[in-house]
Amino acid sequence: MRSPFFICFVAISSLGAAVPQQTANPPQPNKGSTNSMAPMMPMAIVAPLFIQDTTTESVISAVSDLSTPLDVDVVLYDLAGNQISKRTVTMAPYSQQNIKIADLLSTAAVLSPATYGSVSLMTAKPAPLAAQLSITSSTGSAVNDIEEEFVMFMNTKPANYRAVTSGLSAMPIVAIHSLSMMRQSVTLTCYLQSGAGRTSSMPIEPNQTLLLQACRGTGVSPIATLADALPEMLDSKLAVGIAVSSSAPANELAVFGLGAHDRGHSYSAVAFWDPAMLKSANAIYPGVPLAENPIFGPQTFNLRASLANFSATPHNATILLSKGTGADSTQKVIATLTVPAHSVVVKDLPEAAAEASSTNSLIVQAGGTAGDVLSDVQAVSEDSGSPESTTLPWKDQEQFANKGQHPWNIEGSTTSTVLIFNPDPALANRFVQLAIHAGQTAWIKKVSLPPLATVAISINDIITKQQPDDKGNKLPPDAKSGSVTWTTLNKPKVFGKLVQLDELTGLSRTFSCYSGQALCQLSMLDLFIETGATYNEYAPVVSCGTDAYECGCISSCDWGGLSPTSVSAWMGNNSVASVTSSGIDNTGTPWAAAQGNAFGETYLSMTATDANGCVAGDSAQTEVGPDHMVVQSDLIGFCTGCSTTMERDVTYNVQYPDPDDTPAKNIKICETIKEPNPSDWNCNQPEPGTKTNVCVVDDSTTDSSGNFTDGWTLGADGYTPAGCGHSLTDKWLQDVSNNVQVPFGTLMGFIHTNAIKINGTTTPPQTNSMRPGTRINP
Repeated sequence: MRSPFFICFVAISSLGAAVPQQTANPPQPNKGSTNSMAPMMPMAIVAPLFIQDTTTESVISAVSDLSTPLDVDVVLYDLAGNQISKRTVTMAPYSQQNIKIADLLSTAAVLSPATYGSVSLMTAKPAPLAAQLSITSSTGSAVNDIEEEFVMFMNTKPANYRAVTSGLSAMPIVAIHSLSMMRQSVTLTCYLQSGAGRTSSMPIEPNQTLLLQACRGTGVSPIATLADALPEMLDSKLAVGIAVSSSAPANELAVFGLGAHDRGHSYSAVAFWDPAMLKSANAIYPGVPLAENPIFGPQTFNLRASLANFSATPHNATILLSKGTGADSTQKVIATLTVPAHSVVVKDLPEAAAEASSTNSLIVQAGGTAGDVLSDVQAVSEDSGSPESTTLPWKDQEQFANKGQHPWNIEGSTTSTVLIFNPDPALANRFVQLAIHAGQTAWIKKVSLPPLATVAISINDIITKQQPDDKGNKLPPDAKSGSVTWTTLNKPKVFGKLVQLDELTGLSRTFSCYSGQALCQLSMLDLFIETGATYNEYAPVVSCGTDAYECGCISSCDWGGLSPTSVSAWMGNNSVASVTSSGIDNTGTPWAAAQGNAFGETYLSMTATDANGCVAGDSAQTEVGPDHMVVQSDLIGFCTGCSTTMERDVTYNVQYPDPDDTPAKNIKICETIKEPNPSDWNCNQPEPGTKTNVCVVDDSTTDSSGNFTDGWTLGADGYTPAGCGHSLTDKWLQDVSNNVQVPFGTLMGFIHTNAIKINGTTTPPQTNSMRPGTRINP
């Protein structure tokens, strides 16, 4: 059996505070501000149900859009919530990986012939990891595929999940997985075509997965295997709407369903939606399969729509078909219907099936608020001699930016095609960025979508025909797999999916999701530059948003998957410091190099622009100096080997300008001492002279904390008369070059055999020493 299926990839990340997007206006200094997002914590994504037995295999498909290796913890739980297996896998940069549940179970303590449970993926940091679970069963020559979305938990409101499905020959199966630490109660409500409603409630334990047959006249029935749900077969093809609610937060429950078709010979996935996460009442179905075409395989499909109304008010719905790839694309109404309150209606769409184009898309416009009416469109084919029903993926018309991040494959007889749809009847979107990765090789091209157009892009053609991207780059001719994304934050929104077709088996697989990634902010730290020196490759922290629209920071993501296209940097006062160069490094991070010209304060501003046209910027206070020093300690004693002559050792911390007083670490320093006049030296012996730290001749350096120690002493006993010595002025400077020295501290006083005076303080006694924190200016 050639059964198409749908999947949706979800990027692992965690929510942060919403931060307004920087504009293209020059950013101002932000001294003391906190221009960074809230701390991010990683979180798991969960598939509520896996099945592994003698005829059914479950496989996790994962794609990393990260530029560095990524470790992922894969954890399996049985239906009771017990952990039965855990393994850490490493994803290479821009790679895809298939992880077999059977391999994970092989390390479990007990492996039963039929194993049902749930699976979670966890990264050590927020990262662009996308994943889905494929459940494939084989009975003779028939193959049935069920594709399950990994769920990322975001909504903290009470759980209220909804779904609709049709063409059933048995009541639907629902898997509910709890991530709560407490026992919870869940309620299932079913709405039938007759308008009848059936409600049942039951408890769910922490980490438990309930496997239930819902909507039966006698209430829900717990089952252990899919076969347990088959005895109650239905004569007609039923359509039902299902609501799963609880007082538990939505982010503590994951729900997934299965629909049985052809008396249990095949199953389809039933996707549940959280109405609180929807933005509109309209659903977009990009690239629907209709007549025979090379994208979806040899089958000829008929479309069947079912709509469930979960509200107490009747609502109207309109189904529109868009056809075409260019400026002459058209749209027409192919169905109008009314959905009674708390009911389900089914509508065949024969007019859609009459269209022979492979570039068709559907829009279902419903009344009410988001989530009141949900739709389900199935592609039905009978080419193989038995009916095949495939649920088509749809997206909320007011979703955030569509992205993709799906695994393409052209191995053997497999083709991969990207379909992107612009549902706007009047506006074109000329800025859709298509990015195809084969390993770390990237192919990036802008795609233009006229109004109502559905554009098909063959990855096979791009590789086999060596088609260049916008910069002339080509993918390796031997590339067989990789990942693909499509991104735009320009209006109108676009909707896309990837279709994989094995022409040999006729198996068609559809990948469709809607996460987006965009530059949302730069965060810059203060900058300190030595006068006359260059500070190379100053790089800010770059943040991006997943599911970002209009460039806003909505949640965290790893910057490695998206690079800016341009960067600019400038100084507020070029006489103090100037930008010598700027650019983007090979990790996609903007950088700048700056030179200190003269002592003072200014600010460095940087802005970056990404491929979506999003601009972010920030400023760093820039201080060129240093400009003062601060006393750390002041000790008086005898000089080395002396018993009568004093030595005063003062430790200073050299600092950049206010207000932060940041230490000037590991810089070259020196001193110039004003020699005393002959009349100022009053000892009978010759004046010893300066011996250390002479500028240009004998530099010193500050240590890793910005400290140095200055010792004042005549250096030996034997000078007479007692108390003789001289006065001096000692100026400390940063030694920039042979010709440039910048002062940061001036000391004045005297050195006598029995006392030493520095800036108005004379020791001994020790109690007269300068106090720690005393500031010494140039």
